Amino acid sequence: MHDLQPTTALGASKPAHDVFPDITISENPDVALASVALRAHSADAHAALAHWLGAPLRGPGTFAANGTRSALWTGADQWLIQTSLQKEELVADDLKALLGAQASVTEQSGAWACFDIRGPGRIALLERLTPLPIRRMQPCDGNRTRIEQLGCFVLCHKDAFSVLGPRASAPSLHHALITAAGAIS
Repeated sequence: MHDLQPTTALGASKPAHDVFPDITISENPDVALASVALRAHSADAHAALAHWLGAPLRGPGTFAANGTRSALWTGADQWLIQTSLQKEELVADDLKALLGAQASVTEQSGAWACFDIRGPGRIALLERLTPLPIRRMQPCDGNRTRIEQLGCFVLCHKDAFSVLGPRASAPSLHHALITAAGAIS
C-alpha cells in the first residue's frame, strides 16, 4: 500500500509562510478553481452562475465575491471561479452539472498556485513586480498581469492581495515575491 502525502505548490508538506517587517506572504493551498465560458445565448446560465455565486457577475478588471466563492472576469462571458478546496473540491463538476451544455467548464485547481500578501508593505511589493495600478486598486479589483515573465492574476481584497500564478512555476513566483519583500524591508 502506498503512503501518499499531499504537497503544496512549493513541494512541502505545509504551506510557506514568510514574515517580513511590513509584509507577510502566505502560500494558500485551500483554493479550488474552475474556468467557465458561457456559450452564445446563455442568459439562463449567466443567471444560474450568478445565483450559485450569490452575487452579480462583474466585468473587466473586477471580480465578484461572496463568502469563500468568487468569480474573476477573464474575458467576454468568461470567469475564473475560486472557492475553498476543503469545502468544494469538486467545484468544476458542480458547475458542469449546474450549467450543462450552456457553458464550457474546465477544472483549474491543480494548474495554479496562490499566494496571499498582507501588511502595510504589500502595495510597495507589488509595485515592484507588476505594471498594474496597485495603489488605485479597490477591493474586488482583479486583473491579469506579468510577474517575472509569468502570467499571473492579482486580486485586491480589503486588507490583502492574492497572486495566482502557474503551479509549475510556483518556486519562481515565490522567489520573486520574497526577494521584493526583502528589498523593501
